[in-house]
Amino acid sequence: METPRLHARERNGPTAAECMEDAVALLDAREAA
Repeated sequence: METPRLHARERNGPTAAECMEDAVALLDAREAA
């Protein structure tokens, strides 16, 4: 139900970049495990 908020944050910019960094970090952690 938080989709509208997520879209608004993505338009702001920084939050979307942070989400991408978090996703990359999770992938790196999975590969290292």
